Amino acid sequence: MKVEELEQEIVQQDRLVEVSQKYWLSVLPTVECPRKEQFCLWLRLHKNSLSILKEGLDQTAKKYLRMGQPGMNQDHCIRFASKVMNTSHRAAENAVPALPEHLFVEVTP
Repeated sequence: MKVEELEQEIVQQDRLVEVSQKYWLSVLPTVECPRKEQFCLWLRLHKNSLSILKEGLDQTAKKYLRMGQPGMNQDHCIRFASKVMNTSHRAAENAVPALPEHLFVEVTP
């Protein structure tokens, strides 16, 4: 890997973290945003999938609203979001790919 490629990867990672932090603040504005390292960990574990990260944060925000403000602190939100992300990641990995339409056989009675 060349130095330029590594620098570009770092810039991209920083951009993904920045977007993720902004999303956290938009869906959980009353909960302190986790440190940059937490977002880096989530992105690395889930192959930079913003859709998995978004799913985790969305589900966390829903639970936060159901439980009320004193029900979930920052640590609880991070743990719950991690659980949702891990479950979504495993489900995506185990999903059976759809067959292309040209492989379907039409059955007539």
